[in-house]
Amino acid sequence: MIIAQIGTFPEHINRIKGGIEASVSGLSFAMTKENRIFVFDTPRNELENDFVEKIDNVTIYRYHGEGNNFKSLKRIQKIFKDIEKINPDICHIHGSGYLQNKLFKVLSAKNHKVIVTIHGLQHIEKKKELTKKRSVRSLLKYYLLSKSEFEIIENSKNIIVDTKYVEDQIIEYRNQKKIKKTPQIAIIPQGIDQHYFSIKRNPIDSVLLCVGAISRRKGQLKLLECFHEILKSSVNVKLIIAGFISEREYYDELLFEIKERGLEDYVTVFTQNDQEDIFRLYSRASLFVLYSAEESQGIVLAEAMATGLPVVATNVGGIPYVVENNINGFLSNYDDQSEFTSNIGLLLTDMDLYKRISTINKNSALKFDWNVIADQILKVYNSTSR
Repeated sequence: MIIAQIGTFPEHINRIKGGIEASVSGLSFAMTKENRIFVFDTPRNELENDFVEKIDNVTIYRYHGEGNNFKSLKRIQKIFKDIEKINPDICHIHGSGYLQNKLFKVLSAKNHKVIVTIHGLQHIEKKKELTKKRSVRSLLKYYLLSKSEFEIIENSKNIIVDTKYVEDQIIEYRNQKKIKKTPQIAIIPQGIDQHYFSIKRNPIDSVLLCVGAISRRKGQLKLLECFHEILKSSVNVKLIIAGFISEREYYDELLFEIKERGLEDYVTVFTQNDQEDIFRLYSRASLFVLYSAEESQGIVLAEAMATGLPVVATNVGGIPYVVENNINGFLSNYDDQSEFTSNIGLLLTDMDLYKRISTINKNSALKFDWNVIADQILKVYNSTSR
């Protein structure tokens, strides 16, 4: 089968930024055994020219961009012509932004088989961002990205979502008449790199690890507040925050708070991480913590589970479909920082509980193996009509 994967692919394969990059690369490499895989990357402003490269039997088309996803719409025709040249059996679009929606329309008009994976719910994420920080720009993004998401969902015959939470929200869109109809929905989680299953953990101290884009949605500032409380009862705890800078203003605010609270000796922030760095951080960690405001799945949670780390997270979005409270971690309501803090303390002190959850997580994470997930997605491809 000739497969066109359309979505953000890592610029450097050992440095992955965000869930879509992880998904597109992981799925592409897992499908190369019996298929020909071509990836059409999102245009990037930092590239001077278009070019094609091949990595481990995956052919990647790279495009010069125009600064952002909206302006990159100018490259639609070039991307479409390149897709036409390979004559794919299936086109798999990742995401629901402006570029993805436009490509979906163009490909569908030419009678290509198209599958869409919804990575996060733009309408919900941007609405939450708008309530926290109102501006003309955030209002415009909320409106335009919601419109794009509604259109691509409404016009699709088949879509893939990573948790039942996303399926339920799409059905709710229909009930609220935000979309006129719902497509056929397959629930298939996002996978994780095989290496996470073989990481040998050897934590020296009690290290809390948070991995994710540094942005308001990921809640590193709220996590910092919880960590500050933890330190009042134990000074032998460290916090490591690792992720690329998604929102520069928020990142600066985070660094300011660390300094203002006198936490420089206890909190480390890493922003330039390749995959080996991330693997190393997981090997040092005692506990994985995520104070997110919204997740459709939370790939980092699955990564943590594969290493045997217990998880403390917020009970939002699709997280409860990955982390079952008091089974493979602990969840608390988003506004309940006290319970979040208590959950951390419990797992740092109750070693019997810690070991039980660690064992459960190593086993339950097997369902996130990309080889397992690739087989499920191939079945969706084969069942999709033009």
